Amino acid sequence: MLNSIFQNKKFNICNLFNLKFIFILLTVGELSYSDLYARYFQADVLINNVSDVKWYIFGGNYDSNNESGMNEILYLDLIKPFDTNSSPWNKNSMTIPVAISQSAICISSSSIFLIGGNMRDPTYQIVNSSSSFYTLNLDDSQWTIPNISGVNETFLGRQDLKAVIDSHRRIFLFGGISFRLNYTVFGDMNIIDLNTMTSLTLPIQNLPRRGYTATLLKNNCIIYIGGKSNESVHSHIDMNMIHIFNTTSLSWSNMQAIGDKISSRDGHSAVLTQNETIIIYGGGTALYNFIQSEPVLATLDTLLTQCDGLFRIIVQPQMPHHLLDIILRHYITILC
Repeated sequence: MLNSIFQNKKFNICNLFNLKFIFILLTVGELSYSDLYARYFQADVLINNVSDVKWYIFGGNYDSNNESGMNEILYLDLIKPFDTNSSPWNKNSMTIPVAISQSAICISSSSIFLIGGNMRDPTYQIVNSSSSFYTLNLDDSQWTIPNISGVNETFLGRQDLKAVIDSHRRIFLFGGISFRLNYTVFGDMNIIDLNTMTSLTLPIQNLPRRGYTATLLKNNCIIYIGGKSNESVHSHIDMNMIHIFNTTSLSWSNMQAIGDKISSRDGHSAVLTQNETIIIYGGGTALYNFIQSEPVLATLDTLLTQCDGLFRIIVQPQMPHHLLDIILRHYITILC
């Protein structure tokens, strides 16, 4: 379907996309490709104010080369209606100080935090090792390197992890991979307290993981799904084994999901709906040649448990992929 849409376009399509990448592919068809490239491993964040609702895309790679990082910022204005005759994407005149891919991102008040990832000089693509943290102040559009004390020395350059921020302005950063440290995949939990600008690495460990999804529920539990524990093709984690981190007690627990069995994967996406259902989309396996995991779409009902029971994964009916993309695009636009 993607190839049929873009067969007359000069567009680099890579199978290593997640849900955000599919959204971009479906909405940039009318833009000049001298101004906008296909990308993957980008970071995204939603700014949801009463009069200003924008979805921002930061950086990403434009091909399968780790030295193709980008430092541009795109945004989609979700207040305005979409015009199918032209792309709704906008390129921000402001850029990121470094080219990034596989970075974590979160927002607190008027600041966006970029964390870890493959950070490089945007011109020469030389690895940037000055910091793993960058902050964008939305009020004055200025980038700074925050002064955070106590950061784990192994954290510099970690990639492929997720950032979850709670109502107490604490950022939870679990696992990730360090190519700088011989492709080590970590299983530690690092907590950044934005109130004191300090970092704490918990002494407890969980299964090392990268390429997972992390979703914060209303009961202060973070749900970790899927991913892989090392660089082996056989290291993917059972999707039905749900790992739960309680941000109140700072403790781990595991639950086995009931219902349908879905195949293991990394690089998938997850979004939480208003009724506490997690929608899981995409992802795959293999080291070099991407293999799509099935089913493409599944849901996880978290209201069955509230951290102390069983989950259910329900496989959605199979539909053409383009129909899934369109349904998910509007669904996530409404619920994110």
